[in-house]
Amino acid sequence: DIFDADAMLKFTLPQSFEEPAELNFENVKEVGSCTVSRGDEGLSISAPASPPAYVRPTIGYRLEQEKGPKRPPVEDEQYQKYFERRRSLVESVSKVGLSMKYDVISDRSSLLVLMRYITGELGKTLKIACMPGRSADLVKISKVPGSDALIFEALYQGKNLRAEKMPYRGRWMRSEVSNYGNYAPAWQRLATGDTKTCCYMVTGLKLIAGKRAGIPPKQYRFVEHTLGGLSFLTRTETHANLDGKSVELATRNWYHRENYTLLNAYTSMLLGGVDITGVAIHRSGKVTDVLDVTVEDILKRLPELKEAAEHRFGYLAKMIKQVKAAIEESSDDGPWVLQWHKDEVLLGKYQVPTKEEEEEKEMEVELDLEVDA
Repeated sequence: DIFDADAMLKFTLPQSFEEPAELNFENVKEVGSCTVSRGDEGLSISAPASPPAYVRPTIGYRLEQEKGPKRPPVEDEQYQKYFERRRSLVESVSKVGLSMKYDVISDRSSLLVLMRYITGELGKTLKIACMPGRSADLVKISKVPGSDALIFEALYQGKNLRAEKMPYRGRWMRSEVSNYGNYAPAWQRLATGDTKTCCYMVTGLKLIAGKRAGIPPKQYRFVEHTLGGLSFLTRTETHANLDGKSVELATRNWYHRENYTLLNAYTSMLLGGVDITGVAIHRSGKVTDVLDVTVEDILKRLPELKEAAEHRFGYLAKMIKQVKAAIEESSDDGPWVLQWHKDEVLLGKYQVPTKEEEEEKEMEVELDLEVDA
């Protein structure tokens, strides 16, 4: 955890509108792509990517739900290794042969988690999920040797907040129970034309199979754009293509469809340069509707959303400029981390804490608990 005295910067939620940072969809340009897979021999990267064709399915299919996510290690060193093994951003940029002459090289998820903080959504989620005094790592930041670019890699994963919590203890067949699992693998299979690879529930219902039938390699696109005077190279996952347009696939539960907001959809598609988002609306895994969403559709429905998003982009650009300035002034070589703590985001050194720091933090948590009591 970052202590207040060790923080290089502190950010709080914006209390007023910031100077907007304009970003138009036509200015987000694709500059490369790659395929990333992991096997027994480790990470394998090839370029360019070869996503399958998008085939818009009819409704009525049932999707297999995956088992819930596994909890990452809680010990500091194991936690650090867990995320290090999942890194592939710098390697994929090098494999595609892209320039490092950007201000920020980032996964889209890093930018989105900061946007969720700016809108206040992240703070609400973490305050519900985290005990008083706890912190959450959001983004790891490192330098590119021989360049002024900063690498932003997301550490925060929302699924980890509910991983392996409150497991099902009822009488139903536990082999059929999914603890917060999703339907994404089955939807990706269905939306790319595979209606034959199936499995069955114990009740006899036929399902489009998910990961049990194989896990395809991840396909990524690289897009470049400028935001608030900063140049960005952003990597975003892609699942399919349709007549040369990129397609991202997503699922939403009909009973919780309010969680898919226009602002979230707009910022996600804009920062990733996504042409189409194919959304499967389902009820307990049964597809009841398929929506092909574009940026143009969103702005036609709510034109004032563009201005609202650009004010938030302005605060995002302001945050990143301050981070760059603080790192340039630092004598450290990094890496650093942006960490959420008590509704603030702190910039500090990304490192395993010493025993003395852990004891001090335990005392601080105890004090927080006494105050809340």
